[in-house]
Amino acid sequence: MEDQSEFCRFFVEATDIAPVVDVLAAALGVPFAKNSATASGLDIDVWDNEYASGTPRFGEDFLEWPLTIEVSSEEVPVPHDTMFDVVKRILVALWDADIRAVAACDFEDELPWRGGIGRLSQQPSN
Repeated sequence: MEDQSEFCRFFVEATDIAPVVDVLAAALGVPFAKNSATASGLDIDVWDNEYASGTPRFGEDFLEWPLTIEVSSEEVPVPHDTMFDVVKRILVALWDADIRAVAACDFEDELPWRGGIGRLSQQPSN
């Protein structure tokens, strides 16, 4: 049986959801409705960060960044390779758009820059 990956959360250093959704739609080639889309069998949602303590903060503490992106396959599990590809495309697209992002998932160490954590000290804060 092939490994299944069911969930990945991104922390995104941006306050406005619309530009983030635009980057994701272009990178994944899918339309978003109400900040949600489906790509390669995965549900993708962009949200305000419910884990942040209040006032949006920027810098190295990515857990406090204003937005999150959730990628999940909880309804219909997808192969790890599919999840990995979509997560990697999202990360690279955000970085190419100069939007700092960090992925938190079981396979983050397999992603470029260890899911983004390795880029934090090398990217200026917005």
